[in-house]
Amino acid sequence: MIEIKSARGYNKKLAQGLARLYSASGFSSFDGEISQDRLREIYKLNNVYRLVVFDDSKRGPFAFVGMGRIWFQPQDSGNYISEIHDIFVLDEYQGRGLGGKLVDYLIDIAKRFAKTKEASIILSLTSNPNNPKRKRAIDIYLKRGFRLVAKTNGKKGTNLYKMWIDKDGQIVP
Repeated sequence: MIEIKSARGYNKKLAQGLARLYSASGFSSFDGEISQDRLREIYKLNNVYRLVVFDDSKRGPFAFVGMGRIWFQPQDSGNYISEIHDIFVLDEYQGRGLGGKLVDYLIDIAKRFAKTKEASIILSLTSNPNNPKRKRAIDIYLKRGFRLVAKTNGKKGTNLYKMWIDKDGQIVP
């Protein structure tokens, strides 16, 4: 069975699974290792949420087949900015709706956060429109209500997409 689960804390299987996903994703900022101290530092902030797509028919780090992350930062206005990062599903698991489900879960986290904090959230994400693998992802973002607010000028740049969520947890068109 394939499930989307929250990943908090640290264990070796999680660290190895995330390292495997980051390596497969080609995200340029990853150096190949996730330490226990680094994961503890991230989760200690209490404003970072990571989801993993987990295939329970696999063992060890191979059970991790997708991931996504969201964080929140308070603003002086009393509202929050938030960013979604590292949405990724292994090639062999694409086409099953898992990327869309990840995005839906992350948006739901933002909606609940807005309601709990009674504050509006500007939710952002970026994606490279020149990468053929990102075209499906961009369609997912636009279908969920993200708006393109800034376009890249080059082949390696990224477009910026935003969504506004009000204090009642509703997406504002």
